[in-house]
Amino acid sequence: MAFATCSYDGVSSRGVLYGVHPSAAGRGVYGDLIRFTQRKSQERGCQELLVGTQTHNLAVQKVWQREGFSPSGSSFTVHINSLLDRSVVAKREMKLCVTSGDIARCGEYSGDTNRIHFDDDFAKSAGLEGRIAHGLILSSIISKYYGTEFPGPGTLFLGHSTRYRKPVYPDREYRTVISFPWIDKQRGIYKSLVRIMDEADDTCVLSYNDLYLRPRS
Repeated sequence: MAFATCSYDGVSSRGVLYGVHPSAAGRGVYGDLIRFTQRKSQERGCQELLVGTQTHNLAVQKVWQREGFSPSGSSFTVHINSLLDRSVVAKREMKLCVTSGDIARCGEYSGDTNRIHFDDDFAKSAGLEGRIAHGLILSSIISKYYGTEFPGPGTLFLGHSTRYRKPVYPDREYRTVISFPWIDKQRGIYKSLVRIMDEADDTCVLSYNDLYLRPRS
C-alpha cells in the first residue's frame, strides 16, 4: 500500500522517498507515513526530520503543514535519466560545427533575428561568451539524421522534448551521440535520445524524440 525510505546521520533523519499506491491515495496513508517516520527517527535519537518535494506538489506540503512542518529552503535539482547510456542498436556518433553561415541562413529563413544570435557584444551583455546558434539549427540536424539515415526515409516525429543546458557557439566543434533506448519495429515506434557535448564533454543539448516509421509488410 505504501512505503517510506529514510537516511540517518545520528542527529538528523531525512525522508528520501515516499510512495503511496494510487488505490490508497486520499485516505490519510501519507500522513500515517510521516508520523511513523517521525516516531522511528526519535527512537534513533534524531532531533529533526527533513523532507522535500517539488515546489508544485501542494498536496504533500499541506500534509506536512498539518503535521507541524514548515518550509526551510529550496534547491535546484536535476534528475538524471538512467537511459542516457542505453541503446538497443549501435550508437551513432558524429561531429557537429554550426557555422556563421548556418546562423545567417537560419535567421533569414525563420525571421529570428534575435541579436543574441548575431551580435557578440550583445550576447556578452547577456552573460554569454558570444553569439549562440539557434536551437532550430540543432533540431534540423537531428531531424536530418532520422530522415536520411536511421530509422530512415519516411520517418515522422510523434513528439520531442529538448533541454538546452549550455549554449552552442558558432565555429566550434561539438560531439553528437544518438542512441535508441527503445524500439518496437512491429509497431514502427522508435524512442531516441540525442546528446550534444562540448570539448569538455559537458552536455549542451539533451533531446528526447518519439518517432514513427511505418512497418514494412
